[in-house]
Amino acid sequence: MVNLLPYLAKKQVYKEYLFRRGIILFLLLIFSLLIGAVLISPAFFLAEIKEREATKQLTQTENTATAQEESGVETIVRSVNKKISIFTTPSDKEERVSRLFLTVIDARTNGTIIDGLSFETREENKVLAKKIVVSGKSPRRESLTAFADILRQNAIFKNVDLPTANLVRSADLPFSITLTF
Repeated sequence: MVNLLPYLAKKQVYKEYLFRRGIILFLLLIFSLLIGAVLISPAFFLAEIKEREATKQLTQTENTATAQEESGVETIVRSVNKKISIFTTPSDKEERVSRLFLTVIDARTNGTIIDGLSFETREENKVLAKKIVVSGKSPRRESLTAFADILRQNAIFKNVDLPTANLVRSADLPFSITLTF
């Protein structure tokens, strides 16, 4: 076949061909991106909605967690403050109980050892019953009865209960005396 077009015209036609081909490829690329964007947009919107919900849920969880931590810390602080207040500022009730304990301790006779003092209040028949239980060891029966007599002479105590079982031995007597007031 005979070449009828000159070389420059051939070159010009080839450039037009490449230009048209580039435009078609460019349009196909734009069309593909446009279709891809349309197809992916629902997934994007769903992901955005899920992210908002997750963020909202995270903030709610953090708020409740901090509130629970704060309430737990507040409970611990109140408990510690209550324990500290026992040692720092006695209330009237605690002061009266400590005076009663001192009264019992001061009433000891020679050789009588007090191992324990316990204070108890409870309601019996709509009346508040208060009692102190004194436990310890006495070297002789006479010193234990003298200790009980000194407590009976004190006007603070309504009743001093010294069980006779405490007087069975003659020496090294373990005892438990109940004082009601």
